[in-house]
Formats: sequence, structure tokens, C-alpha cells
Amino acid sequence: MPHRSPATSVRAPRTASATGLHGKLHLPAVEVVIAYPGLDKHVASDAVKFLETLRPPDTQKCNVAFGTEGGLFQAVGIPTVVCGPGSIEQGHKADEYVTVEELKDCLSFLERLVQAR
Repeated sequence: MPHRSPATSVRAPRTASATGLHGKLHLPAVEVVIAYPGLDKHVASDAVKFLETLRPPDTQKCNVAFGTEGGLFQAVGIPTVVCGPGSIEQGHKADEYVTVEELKDCLSFLERLVQAR
């Protein structure tokens, strides 16, 4: 869920009850076993500003509905950026893919990163 933070992992469901249209409806309950802070994309650290100068012009920052350790690093003051090739529209789901052109864009980004250091 895009607006939910922190991200969570869960154990096997247990049974809980709720009243439905036709009496009792048994719903699974979950137990949170791990939680971590989301990554704040609005942080204007030097690392973020630097990488924004190198990214392809048609890319943009966005929130995504999956977890990363980036929020843990950011929470303790380490400038953090999570990036990669492709579009989130095709990633982290069934039949995900990255096009050859997107891989070429990523390679160009990495080359600019190495040359800029």
C-alpha cells in the first residue's frame, strides 16, 4: 500500500472473527514481526542533489509500495538514494522486465557517476 509506512513483514495468519452480511465471517489476523521506516524522498541531501544531476532527464523521484533498507540508513543520518534501471510500472510484480534501452540508460548513468567522483 503506497501510503503505508513503515513497511512490515508478517507471520502465518491466525483466525479472527468479524460480523459480515450473513453472520460470522472468519478473517485472517496477522502479527507484525518486523518493521522499518520508509525512505523519505523529499530529503534534500547533497547525495540526492548530486545524483539528480546525473539521472536521465525523463526520470523522476517516486514512492513505491515495497520495502528497502534505505529508510534505516536515512534514519541514522546516512544520505541514502535507492535507484535502478527500468520503470516501477514493470518492476516487482509478475512478468517484470527491463528493456535493453533502459539498461543502456542505467549504464550511462553509472558511467556519469564514476566520471563525476
